[in-house]
Amino acid sequence: MQQAKIGIFGRHFDAGYDAAVEGLMRHLEAAGVQLWVYRPFLDVLRSRHIAVSGRVEVFDDYETVPPDLLLMMSIGGDGTFLHSVRMVRSSSIPIVGINAGRLGFLADVPVHDLLPVTDRLLAGDFVCEERALLQVSSDSPLFGDYNCALNEMTVQKSDTSLLTVQVWCDGDYLTTYWADGLIVSTPTGSSAYSLSVGGPIVSPVCRNFILSPIAAHNLNERPLILPDSVKLRLCPESRSGSVQITLDSRSVTCASGVELFVERAPYMIKVVKGGSFFASLRSKLMWGADKRN
Repeated sequence: MQQAKIGIFGRHFDAGYDAAVEGLMRHLEAAGVQLWVYRPFLDVLRSRHIAVSGRVEVFDDYETVPPDLLLMMSIGGDGTFLHSVRMVRSSSIPIVGINAGRLGFLADVPVHDLLPVTDRLLAGDFVCEERALLQVSSDSPLFGDYNCALNEMTVQKSDTSLLTVQVWCDGDYLTTYWADGLIVSTPTGSSAYSLSVGGPIVSPVCRNFILSPIAAHNLNERPLILPDSVKLRLCPESRSGSVQITLDSRSVTCASGVELFVERAPYMIKVVKGGSFFASLRSKLMWGADKRN
């Protein structure tokens, strides 16, 4: 039987998780797994005196991730999970999120369940959900060789000046947003930034874009749900002469008037289900809880 290969990705985590992370590493090594660890994260582990076998292999970026990994373990919060997506891209390697952060909609495996969950993963006893991404293009490559996002893209003002964003949907003029910015979210991202500005929560297996204005100056501008089969064209204008564009945790500043095209990415990301999405909503957002007493 071929030795299983597991990728370990992370950036940083609170010291309170040291024992759990070290236990995971020992458990995987005892199971005979070949570990591939993100090099900067390996440095973090060793600086925290977390025992790591000298037999581990390392990867530095997408190009050096082995294509035959059984799965990629992301250790941290949802931000770390989003970063791990850039490591697997279109390779179809499933990602499992180990929650060593806070909210945990994506990193939804709690550390107290870590070892039994790991045993099930190694036995192949897991289910994946396919999550859609969006991609952004323009006349210039704003985000280098990777222009996709699992959560959202935003157009935001770069200073205190008011922003206008003209939007076309499949060539049909939609509206002009007068606001501090505009979020175009995937269903996965509907429980992130979009939610904080009043956007709807959408099941992550749906196929939609959610357009949510940030601090709209016209109070009749409401969030809008569109099928993700459409192609959007955005033209942001600012008196300051510049606007800020973000893709998940990455951001660039570019000239006002830039044309942006947003559409569904040509591939999906496989996310290992750690639990029920609805259970996460009840737990994270305290739905149904009576806090009056």
